[in-house]
Amino acid sequence: MVEMIENMDHEDLVNYVSENSSAIFGEEVNWTEPPIIRGEKGYPIRPDLFGHGRKSSIVIVEVKKGFKYKNSTNMRDDAHKSIGQILDYANMYIRQHGFGGSMRQPTGHVRLFIVGDYISKTVENICEFLTAKNISIKHKSVQDIIAN
Repeated sequence: MVEMIENMDHEDLVNYVSENSSAIFGEEVNWTEPPIIRGEKGYPIRPDLFGHGRKSSIVIVEVKKGFKYKNSTNMRDDAHKSIGQILDYANMYIRQHGFGGSMRQPTGHVRLFIVGDYISKTVENICEFLTAKNISIKHKSVQDIIAN
């Protein structure tokens, strides 16, 4: 099975994930065409898989291929990119398509997944940390701090 997955290209891996949602996500997911989401600069972005499940209102999946074959610096950069990407998809989707509540008090549930032929320890640790700590991330720009 591992060898079969290693020999898949990105599209094959996306198809495998979508066809095996119950085993991977613990529930059947009703996959739909991923909505076009406009990025910060207006360019279209879309996750690899987007759907609705019983246990959750929205399931967003980013599929990664080839992490295993990169050096540790590139793997760490890819881990950071993957985490940022999946968070960006969820943020932009909710802002543009709504989610039954405001950004500060959503009424639904979003499940985010990064699935790959190999998941680095960095991705694993960051995902576990965010989940376990129910993290709220704040932001400030230096310009705002200086202006006040």
